[in-house]
Parts: sequence; structure tokens; C-alpha cells
Amino acid sequence: MTFEYIKDNYSVWHPFTTIRLMSEYGIEIVGGKGIYLEDSNGKSYINGFSGLSLILGTKNEEIIDAIYQQLNKLPYCSMFSMTNLPARKLAEKLVEITPKGLDKVVFTTSGSESVEAAIKISRQFFYIQNQKQKKHIISLQDSYHGTLYGAFSASGIYSKEEHEIYGPVLPGFSFIDSSFYNSSQNISYVSATKLEDEIKEVGKENVSAFIMEPVLGAGGVIIPPKGYISAVYEICKKYNILFILDESATGFGRTGTMFAMEHEGVTPDILILSKAINGGCLPLGAVLVSNNIFNQFNDSDSILAHGTSQSGNPTSCAASLKTIEIIQRDNLVVNARIVGDYFINLCSELIEYDIVSDVRGIGLMIIIELTNKNQPLTTEETFNIYLKLLGEGLITHYKKNRIGFFPPLTISKEEAKVTYEIIKKVISEYEGR
Repeated sequence: MTFEYIKDNYSVWHPFTTIRLMSEYGIEIVGGKGIYLEDSNGKSYINGFSGLSLILGTKNEEIIDAIYQQLNKLPYCSMFSMTNLPARKLAEKLVEITPKGLDKVVFTTSGSESVEAAIKISRQFFYIQNQKQKKHIISLQDSYHGTLYGAFSASGIYSKEEHEIYGPVLPGFSFIDSSFYNSSQNISYVSATKLEDEIKEVGKENVSAFIMEPVLGAGGVIIPPKGYISAVYEICKKYNILFILDESATGFGRTGTMFAMEHEGVTPDILILSKAINGGCLPLGAVLVSNNIFNQFNDSDSILAHGTSQSGNPTSCAASLKTIEIIQRDNLVVNARIVGDYFINLCSELIEYDIVSDVRGIGLMIIIELTNKNQPLTTEETFNIYLKLLGEGLITHYKKNRIGFFPPLTISKEEAKVTYEIIKKVISEYEGR
């Protein structure tokens, strides 16, 4: 599968992508509709990797119209000492649809930037209470919180080599074990007391926050065992530490609830949102905080030194308001749960193949792990399977020995069945059956 047009005068440098592979195997998307994408050669693909953002599919006419209408009214407005109507309405809507206790909204342009803001907020929250040493951030070893330096430093997923290349990473961060389960035996074996041990090691007087994803997406759709999030929440309260939940990947229906925290009934002190917040149409992120945090800043006249030119962009916010309206109106959260369960059950049948060691997921966030004689497939071997899926008209996500499936929330059971048949065909042919 070679695309000559990419080799000549191609100026784009792609993130997280081997340069050589783009020149040999890259595809150029020119359009699409719903869960389908089309490349410049006219080939159609099921979009099984929506970037975790494109939850309403491609070319949603209502979103397009909302953007167009807002561009005609007010395409841009700074949030410095002023606001705009879409931003104000979106803040109110986010407070309304998130669990009670999250009362104020800081707008950003991405998940990574939202993490940066959350780190600053957590540290300044204690600083203005004259607890100036409480700056340390604890997170999980397989966590991913973004690419900016604060988010990079808080992410446990990066390799030692990546730390050497881009380091030194920022001080004041440490990690605890996130090996929640043994996939071959499907048993949980890590408890939340690892957090308590780390707090004692660092010193509770030095720790400002614990940050985690409710489902570790980039780490391989690692789902904490039931009760884990509740337990770490209680530990944070015990030691006067802020609990930050990063729902950049899981928010807005991806896991079969509007927000993944609803599976445990836990409300964090700080909530991070991005990706699907406006259907992936325009850059936007948000950080929600409790009134307790906001009031500390307000009562002390403290200014949060964070913001960008595009924070709370009115066009991005208008797209988000329409996205949330469609999610609620069309019951897409329920659809994600029903179709997700259906697809996971179908894919569970793939365990009969020798190269499939595990299938796991929640909602429309699904991973298939691949092995060869009980050894994980190499990245190159997994990439070859990714290419075969691509050749059959299915775009997925691949990393290490995993194939990931994160489609738009609009996908139907019928489309999920077609997707499964493609995966089964490729795996079957790979094993020579």
C-alpha cells in the first residue's frame, strides 16, 4: 500500500509517527461522512480511530452550521478581562452536566494545556494558604496527560529514552504502580494503598495533587478495578491533597456514561476535559474546579497566571454547545454503551486465535492485545496487521502489541458487525487459517 503523492514535496511532519512509514504507507484523507472517511485515491474507510475526538462523525451538518453562524456573529474574542456569550453559556452547560461540586470553568485549547492549568491551580491553591511547599504531583506509571512539559512530566507512559531525549523533565513529579490486573488471568492485584505509601514517602506536607485518568487510554485501555477511584479519592481527602481527574479521552460519552467518573460516583476537585468537547471540530479544552478552590483565589485576590490567545474562542464554544445538545438529544451515551458492549462481546470471540491474548474495553474504547507464542507482538508485527486492516477499509490505532478501536459514538450495531468481520478476516489470514 504505497502512495506516491506523499513522497514528493511533502512538507508535513507528523506527530508520534515514524517519518519513513508516512512516506511508504501514509494515507491522505480528503473527506467523509458519518463513521466513514475517504482518501485522495477514492478509497473509503471505517473510522475506527476518531482521535477520541470525532464523536459525532465527519461532516455533521448541525455542527457546521453552528460554526458558520458563530463566525458571522463573533469569530473571535479575547477572554482577558472580558467574556463572550458562547463561552459563558458553555461554562454554565458544563457545570450543569458534570457531577455536582464542579462550579467554575477555565477554558483552554487542548487536553495538554488543561493539564498545565490544573497543575498551576493545584499548586497555587496551597500557596495562597501559606502552604508553599505543597507542589509535588503524583500520577500513575502508565498514564498519559499530554505533551507540554508539565503534562509530559506528569505522564508515566513516556520511555526512559524519551526522558533522556527531551529531559530534564520538570521536578516535583512521581509515579505509582498502575498494573491493575493480570490480563492473562483477568484478576486485579494492585490496591490504592500504593498512593498512600507514595504520599508518606514524599511527605504529605509536600504533595499538592494526585492526577489520574479514569481509564488509561494511551496506556492500553487499562481499566482500574471497581472501587479504586473511590479509594484514592478518600486517600486524597485524608491527606489534604487535591484529586485531579483527567477525562480528556473519556469525557462526553466515550465509556458509556457522559463522564467516566460516573461509573464510581466520585467527583474530583479538578476535572480536565478536551478532545470530544466539541466533536473534535476545533481546538478547545476546559478545567472545572470546585467552589472551594475558586473561592480561595477570589478571597485572596489571586490571579491565575494562565491563558492563551484562543482560550474560550467563541466559535469553538459554539461548536461545543451544539455537540452537547446532539449527544443528549440523540442518546449517544446510551448508544456508546449498547454498541460498545455488543462490539466487545463480538471481539471476545477472537480469543480463540493464538495471536489474540486479550480483548478489553468499556463503551466505545476497546483494545485487542496481540501475542506470538506468549510473547507480545513487536511494534513492526502489529503495524503489519494495522496495514492489513487499512487495506480492508478499516482505520484503527496501533501501539506496541495493541490494536485500538475508538469510533464515533454514532456507530450502529450493523456497522460494528462489519468492523468485527474485517478484524476477524485479517487475524484469521494472519494465522493462516
